[in-house]
Amino acid sequence: DATFEITGVQLEVGSQATAFEHRSTGEELALCQRYYFRFTPSTHGFYGVGNVDGGNQGQVIVNFPTEMRVKPTSLETTGSAGHYQLRVNSSVSCTGVPTIDSTTTVNGMVIPAASSHGFTDKSGAFFRAANNTSYLGFAGCEL
Repeated sequence: DATFEITGVQLEVGSQATAFEHRSTGEELALCQRYYFRFTPSTHGFYGVGNVDGGNQGQVIVNFPTEMRVKPTSLETTGSAGHYQLRVNSSVSCTGVPTIDSTTTVNGMVIPAASSHGFTDKSGAFFRAANNTSYLGFAGCEL
């Protein structure tokens, strides 16, 4: 076969070798999530809580699992509004794909659109997944 498999390699800059770095999977994941984080809850799992803004959209805070290197500048979604739900008294399908608003390195405000559902401005709201294929991806660099 033409397969060459190798593990336990560490590349070094310069001519002096250093001791091999042993990082746990959790450490590696946290370092990666400083640049990109994808939140994929189970069906009807929650992204976060917030409020209804103007009766036609939510303002929901999503907390990141680790502090990102820079504030996220883009939001990756499944591309279908029907994959997301806003819940006040009952769940309704979103009428637009969620967008990202103000962010920090530890959380971001997501705007799920849910127009013409009769929500009351300033009501508390939950933002959740309509199925197990919906996700929100936060990028602190260009996608």
